[in-house]
Amino acid sequence: MVAPFVTRCLNKAKEHRWSTDDILTLVMDRKLQLFVVEDWDKLVSVVLTEVLVYPRCKELGVFMWCGEFHEDWLGHTEQLAQWAKAMGCSTMSSMARRGFSRAMPNYWDERQTYVVRVL
Repeated sequence: MVAPFVTRCLNKAKEHRWSTDDILTLVMDRKLQLFVVEDWDKLVSVVLTEVLVYPRCKELGVFMWCGEFHEDWLGHTEQLAQWAKAMGCSTMSSMARRGFSRAMPNYWDERQTYVVRVL
């Protein structure tokens, strides 16, 4: 059920580093955490995270946001934030397309944009 969401997200982002199978393997190997959002028993979005450990902090990296995000999706990000705190994380981060980053609330700082040149 998750694979079509991941595939659509990878295609939209023109992702070249992973395939859908790669992502699902990372989930099965517990290297990524999978969160799903349902609306009336219908899967509407998928969030994949990873706990990143740096010398000075632990951070919840939002690896991938897939699917539909309604006005209540901010409540789901708050649930992720609470889970991240429970895991000992002091920050959350995510790479995002410009359009998505503009939709983020003002307590998310846009600090960088990921650009790629295909050779």
